[in-house]
Amino acid sequence: MPKQSVNSIEDKLRGLRNSYIQHLPGKIKDIQKLWNSLCNGWQHETIDELHRIVHSLAGSAGTFGFAQMGEIARSADNILKNYRDTEIPPHNSVKDELEDIFEKLSSFCNSITKQAEEVIDSTGLDVTHKTANITSTVKNRIFLVDDDNESASELALQIEQFGYDVTVFNSIEEFNKAITVTPPTAVIMDVVFPEGEFAGIEAVRKIQRQRAVHLPVIYVSTYGDLKSRLHAVRSGGDAYLTKPIDINMVVETLDILTSFHGNDSYRILIVDDDKYLAEHYATVLRNADLDVKIVNDPMEIMNVLVDFNPELILMDIYMPGCTGLELAKVIRQNVSYLNLPIVFLSTETGQEQQYAALRMGGDDFLTKPIDEGHLISSVMSRAQRSRKLAEAITRDSLTGLLNHAKLREQLDIEVLRSERQGTNLTFAMIDIDFFKKVNDTYGHVIGDHVIRDIARTLNQQLRRTDIIGRYGGEEFAVILPDTDEKSAKYALDKIREEYAQKQHVLGKEHFNITFSCGISGISSSKNAETIVVKADEALYEAKKKGRNCIVILP
Repeated sequence: MPKQSVNSIEDKLRGLRNSYIQHLPGKIKDIQKLWNSLCNGWQHETIDELHRIVHSLAGSAGTFGFAQMGEIARSADNILKNYRDTEIPPHNSVKDELEDIFEKLSSFCNSITKQAEEVIDSTGLDVTHKTANITSTVKNRIFLVDDDNESASELALQIEQFGYDVTVFNSIEEFNKAITVTPPTAVIMDVVFPEGEFAGIEAVRKIQRQRAVHLPVIYVSTYGDLKSRLHAVRSGGDAYLTKPIDINMVVETLDILTSFHGNDSYRILIVDDDKYLAEHYATVLRNADLDVKIVNDPMEIMNVLVDFNPELILMDIYMPGCTGLELAKVIRQNVSYLNLPIVFLSTETGQEQQYAALRMGGDDFLTKPIDEGHLISSVMSRAQRSRKLAEAITRDSLTGLLNHAKLREQLDIEVLRSERQGTNLTFAMIDIDFFKKVNDTYGHVIGDHVIRDIARTLNQQLRRTDIIGRYGGEEFAVILPDTDEKSAKYALDKIREEYAQKQHVLGKEHFNITFSCGISGISSSKNAETIVVKADEALYEAKKKGRNCIVILP
């Protein structure tokens, strides 16, 4: 996701706020129209609609900077929800109270729109809106902070061989200046500096306190005592490695902390019928490098769940067509979504209703309006846990790639999608050449290293849309959506040729690794099973031809 400047985010949120103000009079008119209808005859559908609009206003007004208006709407919300499930109209005293509230809302609306017009007319500027100062990060950017320039530079070169972009800083001062401009994906920080024995830890502690989103940190030090490790943990450190540094341990730790094998942005689905509020939340979350999709009509959610495959749902409670509570129960009926976090975002403050939301399948309850930093941290933490749980179930422990069962499941899904959309689809099977010889000559530890290295190479070189799995042992498989067999062969052949030139170093020994590949496409196969069979046959032909080649069978 491209980085957006703070100013561009401010401009977008300011534009959303201005659009919200422009549509506010229409919302107030709808409230007044529904209220007038109820005064002429109490009807269940009308009270439901009135409560939904007032509830939405209570949540959105505060978000767009009109806290007092939001509180007034909330008072009406608290009254109206008591009459949603009854045909009995309120007493005249309650009606008078509601009438007074709606008049105040109308008055506030007039004042807000007039003030906005005056500001624009007199200054030519849009109405301002304070937002969280959030900047996005570039994938795999690592800051390495160590006052020993020679060892830091050597470590940086080794890390960069595994696909990371490393910047070295030899002082805490340089690091502090840089991190405010270009936030990294993770930090490798020495503990001891001229400023003190825990100066690196103290620098990280200050940074973590200022951030809405946790920054992954690996500490490195010549000391491995408990005191140093405790300081590291308390400052927000994630890992602690002792010198001399094992490069494999560093890279594996970075892979875990930066989710290298799943480094796509967390996918967040917002379900809210208030399009301006939903877009506001989406803008804030996208600026924190999250992939966000909005559904304004809850009745359309099932198709989006399949195509978008979210890692968390942010959902309002009161929506047209069905409530968020009902929708959560429907989602939970599908076993595929039993572990999908559902976070309700609502102005509802009643504990009974919040408990009901959790009983219906919700995982958390956030009250509107919500601080932007709090929203980001809540969403990020739950989405991260969701992904880790999914990966524990569906990913191979050695490589982080999809395991055999999940890969076959994904192939079934992609075949159906390809048929439905009329697009190409290619499946490739890859096998490491003479892998038994590697194990026999260098040992299983080096064999595991080779398997991880090829997995990382495929992750780096293929597209983010391609689906990679460990099929078993030294075999891998790749699903390439929207790709014909010829294009797939071209992409994989380039990877094969470059990887064959890579030198693997083991002490004083150097050796090369090659792989063979068989390719099959949807055009020559009827279903997922036949695609796999044909790719396997093509792989066998590649081995018969002498290995280190790619074959497509007619």
